[in-house]
Amino acid sequence: MVSFSGILGLGGGQPKLRPFKVTDMVPVLEIIEQHDEDDAEEAYENLQESHEGMFVLSKGGTIIGVTGADADEHVDGICWLSWTYVHEDYQGQGFGRMMFEQLRAKLEDGGVRRLFISTSDYMEDGVDLYAKAKAFYQAMGAQLELKINDYHDKNEARFVYGLDVLSLDETGLDFEKTPEASPHEGEAGSIFFTGLDPLPESKGGFGMNWVEEIEGENQSEKVPLETLKMSAQQHGARFLVVAPPSVFEKSVEQSLKENGFKKVGKLKDYYEKSIDQVYWICFL
Repeated sequence: MVSFSGILGLGGGQPKLRPFKVTDMVPVLEIIEQHDEDDAEEAYENLQESHEGMFVLSKGGTIIGVTGADADEHVDGICWLSWTYVHEDYQGQGFGRMMFEQLRAKLEDGGVRRLFISTSDYMEDGVDLYAKAKAFYQAMGAQLELKINDYHDKNEARFVYGLDVLSLDETGLDFEKTPEASPHEGEAGSIFFTGLDPLPESKGGFGMNWVEEIEGENQSEKVPLETLKMSAQQHGARFLVVAPPSVFEKSVEQSLKENGFKKVGKLKDYYEKSIDQVYWICFL
């Protein structure tokens, strides 16, 4: 890993959040590496391909911190917090809060309504390395919405915090009067399963793919839940996760329960107002 030295004094004025540039790569990687070497390696690979949605907090040529947000590929108005770290020389001085508030303002300007933050309780020498980060997110108004034990690895849980960026009333959508805004309102709907994919950042976790069942259409081949479970076991999976929208949950709830799945939480208003993403998990 390359190193970066010669941090300058900040001088007067307020640091500003600006888009990440290729020339920021070295100092940004050093900041990330100060906190998490694995994150630094992953960031190096990803930032070479794309740095869309990434920002640095900068003042007078000095990079104080890095942050960013990844847009959800399937749901409009949803983002996930990316690498967010402050240089160790500037911690405890309010720069983390400043950076997070400026990011939130940029997301609001872009029409993002909810920001989700995924972290863990990874322990090193008996210390939770992300305890301060979790406390910071809560101080910024984020609420813990989901915890999945043993997700990343045995004894390492996944925590997901949710934060309202743009209130539902500010989106310009009238959820009471505009049918297009809530296409499934008043109807349960149904889904079926189509396959499995390894879960990112999880040792032995697999997610189940699903599609909405539409009358008169045969979009994908249906795969019985029992078959998917057997296939996961053959691949050495530790657990299976499925996260359907709440309006479709009833169509698979009984089958999930019969196959040993348990509901562990939800991300509220994920798809739109009152349509949550509901998580079910089965350890094998």
